[in-house]
Amino acid sequence: MVKMDAETLTRMFAPIYAAVDGQPVALESDGETIAVKGMDEAHVCVITAVAKIPAKAMKIAFGPEAAMDALKDMSGKITADYDTSRRAVTLTGEWGRRTFKTMQASVSDVKLPEAGIREDMDIALLRHAVSFAKIDETLTIRADGERLYMEAENDLERAESWTETTITKAMKAQYPAEYLSKIIRSIRLDEGKEKITAYIDCDYPLRLEWEFAGAEYTYCIAPRIEDDS
Repeated sequence: MVKMDAETLTRMFAPIYAAVDGQPVALESDGETIAVKGMDEAHVCVITAVAKIPAKAMKIAFGPEAAMDALKDMSGKITADYDTSRRAVTLTGEWGRRTFKTMQASVSDVKLPEAGIREDMDIALLRHAVSFAKIDETLTIRADGERLYMEAENDLERAESWTETTITKAMKAQYPAEYLSKIIRSIRLDEGKEKITAYIDCDYPLRLEWEFAGAEYTYCIAPRIEDDS
């Protein structure tokens, strides 16, 4: 049994819900930590969240929409319990209870790609840059040795944001703007925190890492490779 604040649990789960787009997520506990992993249907992105929360050992999968619907109906302290005989998760709050069945999922064995070049990025800048999703379906991230740029354009419009960078080489990579928009807008940071850690390189998966409410998140998204033929 796990006891947590409903609002905190909802915020912790929001990035996972945004990333997997309705696909099942896997949850594993070793008794001391809980790890959640999910992937979207097209296998464009994968997300993991690990928190030091004591819970009985388990390995289950469930639909994120059922979990989010249950959390939205609750407030204050809630408890989460897994019934192995029924293969069901029950969330109990101050005013009621919600139970949903677990399911089969194969995402628990998915491996995260190796990290590229590290860059600590301001979350406010990223939130501004992902607003470019309405301009083009691709967000370009490039560095020239002095600045890091995030760009999008179409036949009528061009948008660009930049910041100083520690990346010393020239590089360029492109990513699906819609996917990035969903995940960036769902990220919450602990009070006083303004940056997340990014790992990036030429035509390499973008890897984002951050912490919130005691959980450590890792999100990876595949690049869009330009066809030179």
